[in-house]
Amino acid sequence: MEVKIEKLVYGGDGLAHHEGRTVFVPLVLPGELVSIAAAARKKKFVRGSLERVLEASPERVAAPCPHYGRCGGCHYQHIPYDAQLRYKTDILRETLGRIGRVQWDGPIGTHASPPFGYRNRTQWKIRAAQDGAAAPAGIGYFEAGSTRLCAVDECAILSPRLAETFAKLRTLVASGKALLAIDEIEAFVDAADEKILLNLSSERLTDSADVIASALRAALPDVESILVQDRRADKFELFGPGYLSYMAAGANFRVGHLSFFQVNRFLIDALVEAVIGDSRGAAGAGFVRRCWTFYRGADQTIRPRDWRRIESCRCQGFGSQSSVERRGFSDASSRDGGSVSFALAGTARFGRPGPAACWSRARDADAP
Repeated sequence: MEVKIEKLVYGGDGLAHHEGRTVFVPLVLPGELVSIAAAARKKKFVRGSLERVLEASPERVAAPCPHYGRCGGCHYQHIPYDAQLRYKTDILRETLGRIGRVQWDGPIGTHASPPFGYRNRTQWKIRAAQDGAAAPAGIGYFEAGSTRLCAVDECAILSPRLAETFAKLRTLVASGKALLAIDEIEAFVDAADEKILLNLSSERLTDSADVIASALRAALPDVESILVQDRRADKFELFGPGYLSYMAAGANFRVGHLSFFQVNRFLIDALVEAVIGDSRGAAGAGFVRRCWTFYRGADQTIRPRDWRRIESCRCQGFGSQSSVERRGFSDASSRDGGSVSFALAGTARFGRPGPAACWSRARDADAP
C-alpha cells in the first residue's frame, strides 16, 4: 500500500492513515510518500515495514551505519541531527497533550549532544550459530521488531571504550570458547571512559562462572567488575567490587551491576542543571522549597551537600504514576506538613530506563 506520512510519533515511527486505519511506519519522514508492506494488521491500526520511498523528504540523508534499518537499535539516522531535535520536540509536545492532557504552547528547550560516541551503556546479544549449524557465532543487536540477531562489526553510538570492548568480545565470540553459553552481555563504562562493568547472562552455563570471568579479564584488562547470571539455576556470581564509581554533576555515584544510570554521557550534567539548577541559589533562588524524587537506581538529581531542601525517596517498586498514588503520594505534601514545590518520578528495571512517570503541580503559593 502507499501512504503519505503526516508526522513522527514517539519511538520514531511515522504516522499515516489508510482506509480508515492509522498506519505506523519506521524509517520515514513527514511529507514522504512511501510504499509499505503490512507487518501487522489490527482493527484500528496497521504496522507497516518500509519497502520503498516514492517521494523523499529533502531532509532525508544516508544513514552512516551500514546496519541501519535492519538493526533495531537506532531509529533516526536517516534524519540530520538538528532536525532530529526539532522532531523530538514536536513529539514531546504532542505526547504531553495526548497523554498528559497538558496543552503546552510555550518553548521547549533542547540540549544537543554529539550524535555518535555518546552511550555509556549497551546490551549485546550473542547467538552461537545462525541459519544452520555451520554458521559462525555472532554478536550484535536484535533486528527491528524481532529476536533474531543482527550481527554487527561496529557500532558508532558507543563510547570509545565500549567500542574497543565490543571489538575484543567479537574475537572471543568468534573463537567459540569462553562465551559459548552466554547469550547476553551488558556493558557500562565510567565517566572517564576507562573502567568497565559487565553483566553476563546465560540460560544455562556450560563452563563455570570462574572460567568465564578469568577469560574476560585476560581479554579485557579494563574490566572492573563482572556479574554472571545462570537463569535456569536462578544464580548470580560476582567477580569484583560490584560497582563502578561515576563522577557526574560534581558528585561521585556508586553504580551497581543492576542499577539504572543515564546513558548519554555528554548530557548528565545538563540534565541535573535543567531539573534542579535554580534550587542551588542561582537566578530564581527560592523557587524550590522542597522536592520529592521517586526513583529506582542511581538518582543523579540528588547531591546531599547541595540539596538540603530536597527529600529523596528511593522507592523500589514504584513503577508508575498510578502506583505512586496507590501508596498515598498523590498529594505532594511532606510528612511535616510543609508544601512541595515539585516532584520527580521515574521507573527503571534491570538497568533499562523507563519513562518519567509524573511531575506534580507546584503547590507553593509563590511558586510560578
